[in-house]
Amino acid sequence: MTTAVAALAFGVFPQLSQAEDPYDWSTTSAHVVTMELTYMPASLMFAIDTNVGSCGAGTMLTWKGSGADETARRANMNAVLAAMLAAKVSGTPVRVFGKTAGCEVKFVYFG
Repeated sequence: MTTAVAALAFGVFPQLSQAEDPYDWSTTSAHVVTMELTYMPASLMFAIDTNVGSCGAGTMLTWKGSGADETARRANMNAVLAAMLAAKVSGTPVRVFGKTAGCEVKFVYFG
């Protein structure tokens, strides 16, 4: 009985059984090759030297910031920009996780 109820619930409400993953690609070591600052502070576009998902090496990836409000998102954007600049200048690798749709970056790790 319990199995039938669960099967029915997930069949009728498929979103309950399929939580959306925050990302569908990742890389363990990439180098920042270029950055576009035109859309700051709304978004930071940058390219890495590694293929990720269907986004080829050199494709502009987009970081849209993270935070509960506009002040927090701007502070986050500035912190990620500073870290990306440091990674580019020093050659330190970055790890990025994102979504193929729009080549959008969801998480950034440095080192």
